[in-house]
Amino acid sequence: MDEIIKILFQIGLILFIFLIPIFKLNSNNTLSLKNATTLDQTFFNFIILINLILFLSFFSFKISSIIFIISFFILASLIYNLVLKYNFLGSLEYKLKLFFFTIFFILISFDLLFNLELGWDAQKLWFPKVLNFYQGNTIANLETLLWPEYPFLGSLLWAFFWKISFSEYEYLGRLIYVFIFCLSIFSISEILKLSFIKQMLFASLSILLIYNYNLFNGYQEIIIFSLVILAAKYSYLIILEKKLDIFYLIFLLLIFNSIIWIKNEGIFISLFLFFNIFLFSKYKLKHKLISLFILILLIALRLLIFKFYNFEISLQPGSYNNFSLSEIFNKISIDRLSIIYKYLIQSIFKNYLVLLSLLFILFYFIKKKNFKNINFVLFYFFLNIVFINFAYLLTDLPIEFAAKSGTHRLMFEFSGYYLLFIIIFLNEFCKQSKKN
Repeated sequence: MDEIIKILFQIGLILFIFLIPIFKLNSNNTLSLKNATTLDQTFFNFIILINLILFLSFFSFKISSIIFIISFFILASLIYNLVLKYNFLGSLEYKLKLFFFTIFFILISFDLLFNLELGWDAQKLWFPKVLNFYQGNTIANLETLLWPEYPFLGSLLWAFFWKISFSEYEYLGRLIYVFIFCLSIFSISEILKLSFIKQMLFASLSILLIYNYNLFNGYQEIIIFSLVILAAKYSYLIILEKKLDIFYLIFLLLIFNSIIWIKNEGIFISLFLFFNIFLFSKYKLKHKLISLFILILLIALRLLIFKFYNFEISLQPGSYNNFSLSEIFNKISIDRLSIIYKYLIQSIFKNYLVLLSLLFILFYFIKKKNFKNINFVLFYFFLNIVFINFAYLLTDLPIEFAAKSGTHRLMFEFSGYYLLFIIIFLNEFCKQSKKN
């Protein structure tokens, strides 16, 4: 009986994510989604699901209770869209995108199947939280584990999708990380001003360039990286394409909220992403201020939930203990900066996406003689570098250890946004070719 229920839930979940729009495509609707693609709606459904799972966890619901509540939510969505006689099948192009997506999802999933080893952080930090949820405990019980001050959304999703699988193997829960990664790459490829085949080629090459098994061995950086890619797509549409649909702001705020609950630095990453929208978009000031207020509330909510469940509120206990001016000035030195930049440069050379992006910045400047259309991406890159400098300059941990173990991870999390350097150059090149 349990297996039948799982099958029905999985079918409903697939229909909900891939085939059911939360909002019907309707040009007369306030949230019209007139600029949204079917893949946008797929990700919107998924980000709604993530935030719903997170929200329910705040009330100390067990995984089984969360699954039960979400089942009713999915059923209501199905019935609503059946009444509206919505076309569930989607366009041919959408089906082909799902076909290519499925191929890469299966290939990476098989690679995980034959490489089941978890990383050190995954074993010590994240997997105990996964077991906590999988075994029927709630977030209240996280206080009894090591490092309860670390956010738990990645572990919660891992446990959720492990729980609804047919097997006891934990790696099935980690497949959700593969799902987010592949779908984000195919989603951002839609903003390329190229043919469908070339978009699929770009997505395929991007996955091959970025993919490494170690990204999926339980570390949380791959989730943030993928969500940053999504934020990059909508930043591009808002800032360069000037598509000022309120839907995009809602979508971005849901993405920011997800990032905030995955890792501690997610708070800063979300703020950096929002600063780009605030400074470079043409939204009315009223909409920008409302969005800023909501983002501050989301950050405050995270702190309140942590305080309610007696988790440590400081972002990195033991790493930042003294913020007096004298101590800060004492930590600023050429020696410390040289260590930071040594590992920063190493992290850039280890990350092929960052290297390629820097190359495309150069190509863009040679071609355009300015940085006009990539200034917002450069600003984000600047904020990333400043953050890395301050994060390691001010740490109370041995700086060599901190910079060596953390810089490449931070750069990877940030680097999803840098795909825009490549995409903007290709779009400009395509535009120039058509003129000639």
